[in-house]
Amino acid sequence: MKKEKEIIFANVAEGTHEGNITFLAAAPIETAHVLVALQGNAVHPTAAGELPIGVVTDEADAAEDPVNVQLLGGGATALIGAADPISAGTFVVGTANGKIIPLPSAPGTYRVVGIALSSATMAGEVVEVLTGLPYNIVITSNSTL
Repeated sequence: MKKEKEIIFANVAEGTHEGNITFLAAAPIETAHVLVALQGNAVHPTAAGELPIGVVTDEADAAEDPVNVQLLGGGATALIGAADPISAGTFVVGTANGKIIPLPSAPGTYRVVGIALSSATMAGEVVEVLTGLPYNIVITSNSTL
């Protein structure tokens, strides 16, 4: 017997929001703690390089289910799932399915979402991240961090 979901909204429909906001899912979201991006007025897990607005803290069984989104840049830490091992103190960037990886050293443009405050020894672990507003960083063959 499946337990009914209790829906609790994190805010009202108007005004400003501090830290969290409720959105509808654009499609099912199978895993909590992933970066999400806007798709119209709904959210979905980000693809690599896509602009995230926050981290979804719960799951959505279907499109149009309400989900809580912890906004990036609010000065709080967030729990985000790792796609690769990550060391504490490392800049992290978003990748496929809303997961994070350490900032690569290979040339390219990457979207930094914060600094890892804890480590992940394998993919699938959740990392505490000091989030900030996402920004692009360009790594060239001559770059040093």
